[in-house]
Amino acid sequence: MILGTVNAAREAFVQVQVRGPGGVERTVGAAIDTGFNDELTLPRHLIAELGLLYAAPAQAALAGGQIVEMDYFRAAIVWDGRARETLILEVPGTPLVGMGLLEGHRVTLDVLPDGRVTIERLPV
Repeated sequence: MILGTVNAAREAFVQVQVRGPGGVERTVGAAIDTGFNDELTLPRHLIAELGLLYAAPAQAALAGGQIVEMDYFRAAIVWDGRARETLILEVPGTPLVGMGLLEGHRVTLDVLPDGRVTIERLPV
């Protein structure tokens, strides 16, 4: 189970442990974004700090329909107590957890300041 909180701006945040290939590790606060279909985004400075390796180019459609060029990087993360490899999309701003990480989980939000966020693995 993953626990997080809802802030005063009604954003649901959880912590994600991210590790680069050289062993540099950071715990990152990331907002849940159900409009983001991939797994995780990080800004350039965290990607550089972790020493993540470039994986591939990507095109993304923003909410307004604009298509932008972005890059994927390889990283190891701990999600719901399990280590896994993932591709991280470089995006400026607040790190985001997308539907790719939430797949197979139930998300419960108490939407009020300091409300509880609970992410539970669904039985398969």
